[in-house]
Amino acid sequence: MKKVLYLAAGNPVKPRVGMDLVVHEHIKELAGDSRIALSVIAVAPGIEGQPVPGGHLVGQAQIQLYVGDLLTERGGINRLYNKLKMVLGQSVPVMAYSFRSALAAAAIRSCIEQQSFDVIVIDHYYALANIDLKQVADSGAKFVYISHDAMFPHIAEMASMKSGLASKAYYMLEAWRTGRVEQRLFAMAEKVVHLSEFERGEVKFDQHKHVALLPPICSSDALAAASAVVDPAYTNSVVFIGSPNHPPNAHALQWIIEQFAPALHKAAPQLHIALIGGGTDRLAAGVPNVKGYGFVSSSVLQSMLASCVCSISPVVRGRGIKVKVLDAIAAGCPIFATDESLRGFEQFGLEAIFRLSQPEQLANSVARLASDETMKVEARSAVAKSWSNFLSERSGQLAELVHALA
Repeated sequence: MKKVLYLAAGNPVKPRVGMDLVVHEHIKELAGDSRIALSVIAVAPGIEGQPVPGGHLVGQAQIQLYVGDLLTERGGINRLYNKLKMVLGQSVPVMAYSFRSALAAAAIRSCIEQQSFDVIVIDHYYALANIDLKQVADSGAKFVYISHDAMFPHIAEMASMKSGLASKAYYMLEAWRTGRVEQRLFAMAEKVVHLSEFERGEVKFDQHKHVALLPPICSSDALAAASAVVDPAYTNSVVFIGSPNHPPNAHALQWIIEQFAPALHKAAPQLHIALIGGGTDRLAAGVPNVKGYGFVSSSVLQSMLASCVCSISPVVRGRGIKVKVLDAIAAGCPIFATDESLRGFEQFGLEAIFRLSQPEQLANSVARLASDETMKVEARSAVAKSWSNFLSERSGQLAELVHALA
């Protein structure tokens, strides 16, 4: 049996965002392999609503969960000192500060000092807020790094969204600094796991050590929707899921309301657009074929995904996996998306349907699907088959990679 230490940033106990879902699925997969003796230390961000720190069960793994110190530490000069210490000492961007935990850092140091591991896995760059890379390098264990998103282009894109020169300059400095550390991670690692073929394809050096493994990250609601009963109340709905609090979603929502909604009303006046996600209930006042539902219950979300004409994803900003696209696929829901939204889902054989400059093209495609019952059944069947094939092909690949290194 191979001893594996898995160190992660995120909340795998009660997943709330994409990184949490990724960590949750990775822990379940590794713990489910009888050849691996798994030890897990995860750090959830220090924000309200996190689980109680301590031991928790995730799949078959008993994990140790810590919560970042942000909620409990003193502010002012003390916090500024801690931020500078983390940023300068571990080369982690300030945005990772909520994951900093003195208790977790001590536990990780002690764990590596007192035990001998065959493999150490670091899942997400923000985990470095609590990890001494020199200690990992000196441990003698094989090292696997799981990259959720390439840091330089990720932070550089954030810089491009800032309006002030000072903010742009700061974020570009962060991008350069963290990009250098990530290159060190790539060099140290025996294997680097990317979440998409798109991210893996961006790598220019040592390509043999880089692999793409998309985990089956989707919500329980999406899985339940695949077998939910169709609700006539939502059969004329075109669904978008995403909160305007996230800038890429805000941009997409503005496009939906200002450009797509008028085009859809002209092409198919019987259809309406359902916006789901916190803050969407404050949008689209006075737009007749758009309704913002805000947060919805699990049963409503399941009914919408099971019953709607399709889901749309006009997102063109923001890197990383678009989890809501995977939710639609898992639910067996046809999805019309931009090329940027489909990055990472190459294995599903999906093709970009539209560009933001062509709202009429999307409206006409949706109208054709809505008017043809046979086409709707075939579309849902094709999506469900692609999800089933993906699960079969992806099963156990990360565990096999880790075990083969040990």
